[in-house]
Amino acid sequence: MIATVLFLAYFTFILYTSRKFKCQNFYQLYCEAVGKPMGTFFVILFAAALFLTLVESASVEANSMHTNMLLDTPTWMFALFFVIPAIYTVAITLPYLADIKDNKRLLKHSLIGLLIVAQMEVIATTGVMMSFDINT
Repeated sequence: MIATVLFLAYFTFILYTSRKFKCQNFYQLYCEAVGKPMGTFFVILFAAALFLTLVESASVEANSMHTNMLLDTPTWMFALFFVIPAIYTVAITLPYLADIKDNKRLLKHSLIGLLIVAQMEVIATTGVMMSFDINT
């Protein structure tokens, strides 16, 4: 829950900043806010953090599937099953934000979508905890 709130706050900040600078390009937004060298550094740092978070999350799910369902399948195969579609989805979604002409309702619709995704994660985690009888 705390991670969801932090992510929503960060995403809201990015959308407000992009509206303030009238720029939808993530790289240009960072470069205009903190300068080109630091903007490039922060974009690379952000991409690396996203990738490491993706691999960490996928490895937890992959290890769970390996341990509880398909013991003969290697963990890395499950991890690829999660990582490749996630990268593909992000690669399709992010350029779409740069092509939006009317961004008056972008914040509202983005937050509604993120809240739906966050709710799905909470329900999925609760389902896993109930299925495997995990006591917290």
